[in-house]
Amino acid sequence: MAIVGYRVGPLRIIFDFAIVLPSSAVAVRRLHDTDRTGWWFVAIVAAVTLFLVVSIVTGMFYLRAIAIFAGVGVLLCLFGLPGTPGPNRYGPDPFGPDGHIIPRPTA
Repeated sequence: MAIVGYRVGPLRIIFDFAIVLPSSAVAVRRLHDTDRTGWWFVAIVAAVTLFLVVSIVTGMFYLRAIAIFAGVGVLLCLFGLPGTPGPNRYGPDPFGPDGHIIPRPTA
């Protein structure tokens, strides 16, 4: 926001589209660290979007705040959980047994 400001314009639209995919990838990766599927992220974003649309259609604007705070709160709780120790169904643990990041082998 500090770079493009709060106005909606071409630069803001380009920025928003450029950041949505990497942000979603980081969110899904964090859920994978806790041995949860990325569909949790999709479901929560879809539920928040549904509540936002319903609030616009019905005029119940308080639903916007409820949807956004509930969705962000659930995601923050899921992101704050510790990762599973050792490998899980999404791959090996990026941390070794001593808690340090394991460097990738160079080819």
